[in-house]
Amino acid sequence: FAMKYLNYRFYLLINSKNSIGVKKDDKKLITTYIDGREATLIMEILKVEKPDMKDDSKEEDRNKVKESLKEHLIKRAEERANYNLVNKTLFDKLLETVNMEIPKGYYEEELKRALDDFEKSIANNGMNKTEFLISVAKTEDAI
Repeated sequence: FAMKYLNYRFYLLINSKNSIGVKKDDKKLITTYIDGREATLIMEILKVEKPDMKDDSKEEDRNKVKESLKEHLIKRAEERANYNLVNKTLFDKLLETVNMEIPKGYYEEELKRALDDFEKSIANNGMNKTEFLISVAKTEDAI
């Protein structure tokens, strides 16, 4: 099996995500295709140049972009608020039409589950229930 040695000199632009902290003499692995076969190249960084990021746009153009973005964000916020209002209105109307009985014991089960969750939360913070009740000056019934 024969191995080709390639000696190419070319500029490689590394995208911003991969260029953070890149310095001269660093080595980067680059996966590419050569003659239709996948190849991994070890690239030695010979030179690091920062791109010219000078903003040569006019103040008027920047202001137009800012205003356009501001209008877009306001419109999006209004649409979201309207969507939530419609959903709330529909939900309220649905609740008005539904007549259902809550099974006996439901509240007691939910209360027990909530108190168990509360005790676990207190325990995760390094306290027991009695210590917590003393610290907030409440009784278990008050909680």
